[in-house]
Amino acid sequence: MKFTKAEIRKWVKALESGKYKQGKGQLVQTVFEEKEYCCLGVLCDVLGVDQKRMREEQPMPGRITGLKLQGSGFSPVELADMNDEAGMSFKEIAQEIKKRALK
Repeated sequence: MKFTKAEIRKWVKALESGKYKQGKGQLVQTVFEEKEYCCLGVLCDVLGVDQKRMREEQPMPGRITGLKLQGSGFSPVELADMNDEAGMSFKEIAQEIKKRALK
């Protein structure tokens, strides 16, 4: 399922906002009473996916599994790798999304 440019902009804004603490390995998890998000967890939050559902649905809620960003070639696995393996910050990931999905 494709996301609209408005949804992508909202996600990018959330990634750049500083509101979300970045974590790895799960969409959202609580570490020392503080929530940490993967970049895809931020997308789920922006889309209004229930936090409990985000923790229970592994690997990801259905709409995220079929992620397509306006022909950008992004996949959920690539975005998760940027977050978890490459160690890119949310701001760096947001820049990549802007370059490839909001041209």
